[in-house]
Amino acid sequence: MPQIINLSPIGEVLPGDSLPIFDESNGDTRRVSVGQLEAYMQNNIDTNASEIDYDPAGTGAVQRSVQSKLRDVVSVKDFGAVGDGVTDDTAAIQAAIEASKPVRAAYYALDPATNTKRIYLPAGVYLISSPLSLYSFQEFVGDGPGTLLKASGGFSGTALVLLKGGGAGPTTYFQGAVVSNLSFMASVAAIRQSATVVLNSLFSNITLTTTYGFVLDSYTQACVINRVYSGGSIDQIIFLKGNWNLIEDIDKEHGTGSTTEAYVEIANHGVFPSSSDGNVLRRILIEGTGSVNKSAIKLNGTSNTTIYDFWGELTTNNGYQLDIIESQEVNLKGALRLGAAATGKIKLSNKSYVSLDFLSSNAEDVPFYSFLDVDSTSYINIEKVYSRVSADRLRLDKLANIKVLEFIDANLFRTPVAGMSAYSSPQYLNAQNLLINPSFEAGRHGWNFYGAGSPVPTTEEYIASEVAPGLMGHFIWSGGGSFQFVQNITLSAAQVGKPMTISALVKITGTSPAKIVPVVAGLYSTTSYQASPGSGWQVMTMTAYPAASGSQPFGFYFLALNTTAEVWVDEVSVSFGELAPINAAKFGSLELNGKTFTTLSAAPTTGTWKVGDHVFNSAPAVGAPKGWICTVAGTPGTWVSEGNL
Repeated sequence: MPQIINLSPIGEVLPGDSLPIFDESNGDTRRVSVGQLEAYMQNNIDTNASEIDYDPAGTGAVQRSVQSKLRDVVSVKDFGAVGDGVTDDTAAIQAAIEASKPVRAAYYALDPATNTKRIYLPAGVYLISSPLSLYSFQEFVGDGPGTLLKASGGFSGTALVLLKGGGAGPTTYFQGAVVSNLSFMASVAAIRQSATVVLNSLFSNITLTTTYGFVLDSYTQACVINRVYSGGSIDQIIFLKGNWNLIEDIDKEHGTGSTTEAYVEIANHGVFPSSSDGNVLRRILIEGTGSVNKSAIKLNGTSNTTIYDFWGELTTNNGYQLDIIESQEVNLKGALRLGAAATGKIKLSNKSYVSLDFLSSNAEDVPFYSFLDVDSTSYINIEKVYSRVSADRLRLDKLANIKVLEFIDANLFRTPVAGMSAYSSPQYLNAQNLLINPSFEAGRHGWNFYGAGSPVPTTEEYIASEVAPGLMGHFIWSGGGSFQFVQNITLSAAQVGKPMTISALVKITGTSPAKIVPVVAGLYSTTSYQASPGSGWQVMTMTAYPAASGSQPFGFYFLALNTTAEVWVDEVSVSFGELAPINAAKFGSLELNGKTFTTLSAAPTTGTWKVGDHVFNSAPAVGAPKGWICTVAGTPGTWVSEGNL
């Protein structure tokens, strides 16, 4: 059979033209007219015959006609779409969608007799004048960036492709669909959900030149959005509410956005439990510029969110590459590029908790904490920090609510020190207590009562703790009034305005309005951070910012006590952020293995003591006792000298 050769490109072929063919019978090439070729094909090729179908190497595959194979896919051009960028193709594309609409027996399943087809958009520019409506279980597929859906000048819709339920069944769910290999160009959104819930759908290989990309603002679950490219001025690429979705391979190049919306945002979906849970973001690249207060990625009301490999080079005025608000259990893993420190921060606010594997500021000549903005209610734990800046790398006042397990500095010391390596592990610096005698081991050592009435309660004793080793304070008031139970700590100027936290276990009995509120450097609130009667043991904690240096009170305010109120206070701690203070106070006493160790100038005559408690002589001299040890528990117990020096 002769074979046609060298047919591309040949331009427009007219009836009188001739075409080259190769004649297998004699190996010659000759030319035939178009009319001769058409006659040959009509006489020799039956397009319904199975002989024209390809059976690969005799595999036994079922042979089908060309028409049968073509019916597997619905092309929008079969319904009149042109794709020339001039003709309005809206009606033709929608007709193709309607022709392949599945029949649904229920919102989660197809009718067995349904005949769902792939909707194919060959390469071309398809002009759209109104939103297209896609149904569940459909595939809407193009030829990649060569297939462009472009909004016309008079486009009045809110989305280029409007996702919805539809079909014979509930319309609140959109599921099991595929949208892929398409480009969008419009001053509106590319894809917006109309259905209440979007489930188990794939959106892949999407190119955006739009104001908005994906607007999934109701609830989305178990969907995949991947291989999304935006190379122009876009306000938001993805906005999503929902659980257990995968967002990956997002590339935002150059261009800018004019709104404050983050380029990628996951938000609280408002359905109990309302936080968007279990979403994963992977391989996110955000470059270009942003308007004031615009961030690269924003998590607002999420939990169990993981971000793998984020590259942020967004130039923005607010300085946040990652803006994390009221989001718990956020895990940042893999490569994390934050750009210059001035525009490369991670912001944590409103009780956000973040775990970060690795933070490197080695490419920037700034301290690593310049990349972090953490409010007093939020925490970030960093496994490893790498920096090249030697000065102020461990500024404790900057590390409030920031924990670093390992710190590696390219130049740890400004002046190299012999025998010291550029490596440190400050994990042992955290949580040093500022209080003198926080467990009351030497009675009321360091603590004082102040109030309008009697300076001390009717009953004041220090008894065995109910919740931990050591002693606790036990107080009974029978005359009412308000009192402070505090001790003073000397603060340096560097600690002014920095977060300090007090915590304790407390219990109170009586009737309202009796309550306990914490006192931090003289600061307290009578409307929050309070413990009330009848709730048993309560954990009380409060963070405040001292307004002045010098001697400042820390402790508790027993507020508006009734005729009779009984109070227990135990396990008191005051700390500077989560790390050691600049001027750590000395302990008045120390407890080891349930035994108290302290210093006095003589054997105790007051306080409650245990067998084995030890008092060292604070004024040692030749011939004087080394110290005293308690041999019989009591108040003050029986004490025996340990011998003279």
